[in-house]
Amino acid sequence: MKGFFDYLAVEEQNLLTSLVRFPKEIDMFAQLDWIYQFPMKKMTVPEEKTTIASLYLLTHYNLYFSYSCMLRSHLSDSLSAMRTGIDATFTAYRLIKKPDSIDQYLQRKHQYLRIKATIKDELKKDPSLYPLAPFLINLHEACSQYGSHADIDSFFHRFEIVFTEIPSKIKHNVHYFQFPDNPRSYRFYLTILLKGFYTMFLIYEDFIKEYLTITEIQKWEETIRSFQDRLQLNMQVLQVNPDLPGNT
Repeated sequence: MKGFFDYLAVEEQNLLTSLVRFPKEIDMFAQLDWIYQFPMKKMTVPEEKTTIASLYLLTHYNLYFSYSCMLRSHLSDSLSAMRTGIDATFTAYRLIKKPDSIDQYLQRKHQYLRIKATIKDELKKDPSLYPLAPFLINLHEACSQYGSHADIDSFFHRFEIVFTEIPSKIKHNVHYFQFPDNPRSYRFYLTILLKGFYTMFLIYEDFIKEYLTITEIQKWEETIRSFQDRLQLNMQVLQVNPDLPGNT
């Protein structure tokens, strides 16, 4: 890497290459983006519910950031952004289920500062409370391991050891870009992002419908369901485990 502008050039080249190589996943992203965007200007939310609406927008932002990082070959950063989206969604999930806990959130109580742990603990007491949470919990833990901390696991996609002609001399490289080994693995990660953010959307779905100001939502609802079918088919083709973030 020669410098910052060289870095930017490589990043944009990676983006353009990804747009050409993965048209199916790009099209699926556009469909999911439309699902998220459709209700945004068609809702009237009471003041006491604006926190949940704001978390929805934050989740949508992290869909953009996470997917664009992956397309630019920033694998670890993409996983980190997805984890942030999951944190926002878990916060909204608990506020939807337990609206009286809003003061805990506003006062930064431990229940919300450690929101994933809170969701896990409350699931143990009542497995029916957060039915969409288990997949996201697994995904969150994988993102934490490989994308959110500066420990050895986060170097998995960045670190390279190069042996030289001199036995006592070894080069250690840290790559500024990280990407899967082959196109199928790349599609796998793009599909995992879609699966994760689609599951996050489903957590908000009933809340959104409650405050929509229009009734003509048949196309939107049909797109939500058809996207699920399309996603499931892509996961089967790529052999993505629907419960775990690991590759097969």
